Amino acid sequence: MTTTPAQVLEVLARRSGVAAIRLHVLVADRCNHRCGHCYQVQGEDGEMSLREILAIIDRFRRQGGLVLSVSGGEATLRADLVDILRYARDAGLATILYTNAYLVDDSLADSLASCDLWRVDVSLYSDVETAHDQLTGISGSWRRTVAGIRRLAGRGIRVQLKTPLTTAAVGTTFERMAALASSLGCTLQVFDQISAGEDGGLAPLEQKLPPAEVAAFAGGDPALDCEAETGLDSALLDRAPCTIASSALTVRSNGALTPCTHVPVEIANLTDGGELEGVLRASEVVGFLRALTWRNVHGCRDCDLLSACGRCHATALAQAGDMLGPYPEACELAVARYSSTTGGGRVPAPGPQSGVNRARGPFRVESDGALTPIPDVVTAEDLALVSRFPWLRGRWPAKGSGVVHLRRNKDGNSLDTARRAP
Repeated sequence: MTTTPAQVLEVLARRSGVAAIRLHVLVADRCNHRCGHCYQVQGEDGEMSLREILAIIDRFRRQGGLVLSVSGGEATLRADLVDILRYARDAGLATILYTNAYLVDDSLADSLASCDLWRVDVSLYSDVETAHDQLTGISGSWRRTVAGIRRLAGRGIRVQLKTPLTTAAVGTTFERMAALASSLGCTLQVFDQISAGEDGGLAPLEQKLPPAEVAAFAGGDPALDCEAETGLDSALLDRAPCTIASSALTVRSNGALTPCTHVPVEIANLTDGGELEGVLRASEVVGFLRALTWRNVHGCRDCDLLSACGRCHATALAQAGDMLGPYPEACELAVARYSSTTGGGRVPAPGPQSGVNRARGPFRVESDGALTPIPDVVTAEDLALVSRFPWLRGRWPAKGSGVVHLRRNKDGNSLDTARRAP
């Protein structure tokens, strides 16, 4: 399996002993696009003041943080965005801006060039204008985004195109996107993970490419190459499925600290003050999530396709009602990846078998390369985790789970405590 930058950051975090090396701060609760695959719900959380954001940057830097990523919604909708980025620069942080570049005119490009950003990540969904515009819901968005990219790259800013494998990529190839990125003076990141909505809605998943097309598209990108070995790779079982709550953490636009951008578990609200490291050490949830390995994910830990799997705990909860179990999106993609590496046609339809869910794994690779579904074994230890953390199971989030969602009052100055409706 290819080592990702996120995994490198996780290793650095563990070796250095810091609370987190990367902090992802959502500074805007609004967006000027209406992307069909977006997991966010806009306009409910409210936004921190500039003073609150700068205080969080200070606390992050004091505890040894190195990388700050800034996004929204759409971060460029904030009039004080450049103030935030310059403050991060002066604090000595490597800073990444996530944007759709729709509002990047010459003036903003000049200002961003003065911030010494590590990188600007720009979402571009296809090399075909109409496909991109259809996904964003904004006519002419492709042209404005590309114009913004040219302005940024022309000022010596390192720009990375981010292309999720959505329906906008139909008819596009990795080679074509790589050629477009090269012509714009950019690097390219293609990724296959589309997550369920933060309200538990599954509509974003409808914009995902079919698994076979994802496997074929990703085949052109060495960073996404993934082959399933014959038999379970036991060495993977002690690895973490992702970097949730470890090397990277997320601060939502209202100051709520969460384990990642997708999982609806609030650790604390950083607008209340307190050192980040102390907040994390006091959190039982953080300790639990940081200790998670594939051994804690039932079904997946017994699956011979584990080396071809990539998962999102949040989508598992939304789609299967179980944050630590297999779910159709991940299983179908793992099967497609395996099928593509074995020449196809080696994946028979699962036959009737007691305890087997036909919609998802685990699977066993037979000696002839065929796949056989096997039962998903849930142990007493798995059930004990659910008793300890009820939000691991159920709807999004589980009723009575204690998951608290904080939103700002209309006056923008105070916080209400409310439970998101199940």
